[in-house]
Amino acid sequence: MRGGIEIAGVVIASGAVVGCSTESAEAAEDTERGSTSAAGDDPGDATGAEATSPASTTTTTTTTASSTTTDGVDASSSTGAFDGPDDCAEAAPFWLRTCFAEVAAQTRACFVDAGAPCEDFASATEMVRDGVEAACANEEVQSLGFGERMTTASLGDRLAEACVGHAQTLAARIFGGPHGAVLAANAGQPTEGCLDAAFAANAAYLEGAFEAQSACVLDDACDPESVTSALIELTVAEANTIDAACPADLLQTLVGQRATEVLGLARLQSQCMTADAHGDTEPLSLLCGPGAMPGVTPVRTQPEGLEPLAPGVPTLLQLDGAVWGTRCGDGSPYHFWIEMPPEGASADRVHAFVQGGGACFGVDCFAQDEERFRSDDDDYQSEGVLNAGGTESAAEVDPFTDWVKANFEYCTQDFHVGVGVTQSVPGGLTVERYGGNNLRAGLMVLRNLVAQRRNAEAEAGYRPDALRVFFTGNSAGALGVGFHLHHLIDDLRWIHTTTGAAAGTSVNDGLAGIIGPALEEWDVRRVMPPYCQSQSCYIPGDGLYQAHAERLLGTPSQRLLVVHNQVDDTQSESQLIFDTAAHINALRETYCDTQGLPGVHWFLSARPQSAHSVFSDDPLYRTLTAGGVTMDTWTAGAVLDPAATVDQVDEGTLQAAIGGVQPFPCALR
Repeated sequence: MRGGIEIAGVVIASGAVVGCSTESAEAAEDTERGSTSAAGDDPGDATGAEATSPASTTTTTTTTASSTTTDGVDASSSTGAFDGPDDCAEAAPFWLRTCFAEVAAQTRACFVDAGAPCEDFASATEMVRDGVEAACANEEVQSLGFGERMTTASLGDRLAEACVGHAQTLAARIFGGPHGAVLAANAGQPTEGCLDAAFAANAAYLEGAFEAQSACVLDDACDPESVTSALIELTVAEANTIDAACPADLLQTLVGQRATEVLGLARLQSQCMTADAHGDTEPLSLLCGPGAMPGVTPVRTQPEGLEPLAPGVPTLLQLDGAVWGTRCGDGSPYHFWIEMPPEGASADRVHAFVQGGGACFGVDCFAQDEERFRSDDDDYQSEGVLNAGGTESAAEVDPFTDWVKANFEYCTQDFHVGVGVTQSVPGGLTVERYGGNNLRAGLMVLRNLVAQRRNAEAEAGYRPDALRVFFTGNSAGALGVGFHLHHLIDDLRWIHTTTGAAAGTSVNDGLAGIIGPALEEWDVRRVMPPYCQSQSCYIPGDGLYQAHAERLLGTPSQRLLVVHNQVDDTQSESQLIFDTAAHINALRETYCDTQGLPGVHWFLSARPQSAHSVFSDDPLYRTLTAGGVTMDTWTAGAVLDPAATVDQVDEGTLQAAIGGVQPFPCALR
């Protein structure tokens, strides 16, 4: 049984959506968020550099869209005439919409007609910059709530990034990643028409939803309920268009989303787009925007008694499940920790850690401790890779000490993939599988808090392409980051994201088939990358790593760090491999199968004693070595200097210490 109103990775079911009441929201179809674009290699360089596709090795095309006419105003970039509104509050959404329409049309043409992403959006982005410059003065920009330091030029740059980024998000979501893997695999087939129609319908929906919400923001007499009604009608119309081109849930077969689900993602995306173009989004109540926290309650700090969310104060936040579609395994509210950086430190560096803790599938859930299905009693993770203080020398080796930090709790025993499924276990136990919802909703709140802080501290304000992000997890958390890394890069547009997955690689080729039915019951495909929907991608291993490798390195930071101690009894048992040597040999074989994949790097220590929680245990994280380099030093280097990252893999003494261990079946580099 599915719970709440669910449309995609995040289930959203409340009056927080476009300011509507709970009753009208129950008729609506709500959801998640996204996009993807690229600036320079250094996220600190996001000063309006031309956005490009993350698949940066593609061939440049010259396909361009025709001029766009909006509401009778000629907005053609080819004429050099910028006849948009003179009022700054109206100009920002006008030019963002006009630019998006042109870039979306160009993106569709490049993918469908030329078979590759576009790389040149200069005419459209210059149009939006020039339009904003003609209508806005610095004082107006700041008075409209965009940020007390934001200038006309930086607003133009922000809207240019948003224009391209939102179109690229749609392409990644529907065509199968920034490289369009699913579209390419279906080129010349009848299924290609389904993908083309789905992109066109989603672009039309996003433009229409953005226009409706922007018009409401600009109208003092607007009733948000009318916006909700309009968006419901628009959803039905575009869903019918998609279903006509994609019968029998063909779109779900191709990219893991049904028509209403993918439009639900576009709906939340339209809220983000509205917040991009308006410094104040009243009377709407949006789930995406700087400082947006509907249904978010600070519960406690660590240590207790401090000001919640103050600089440097770890704060436990509780999400209202009626607003965010979140809950723990026992039905209790979902909680997670956030620590904003200390005074004087910038919020343009973010470290998100995803907690581990195993999984259960049926009657085995009875054996789990009750606290595994709750999230309100865990302390803030302050050791290992997250490093909220760590050791005295931590600041010397970790770049994360002064970063924004989030610790996403784990309380659903579903590898962080469930999207609103209530599972009834024989014997009278009910387990709520909401792990995917919980993680993506938490990431949205994190995004909103970072955006608020960046708008206050930086002239450029919040720019997703200006953040440096480290997304990490251990054990079940490693599976979570493997499933969700595309969401950060493509949907949140955090294009400078490095992912670290510790003790989470599947080396049992038959495991996906064994637990696959449970994963399918939890709707795992809706959080999986659209470019990797087969059963071989159900568990992070060589199949998923190879699929990710085809899309990584859009920026140098886009890398997947795979970390293990080769002796890991916990991981071996979870893989249903009950012989230590057999597990080591399988892990070594998996390494060799993926050695040299673009953007995929391994750290394999060879300590003879078992070690599992290597990312969350301070002594292990700081003392395990491979290639003569400690894990913390290697990890820090991969984040700070990603282009210099190399595998660190040890043979060690395992062949002598453990009978049956075979040497690596490939040459170590």
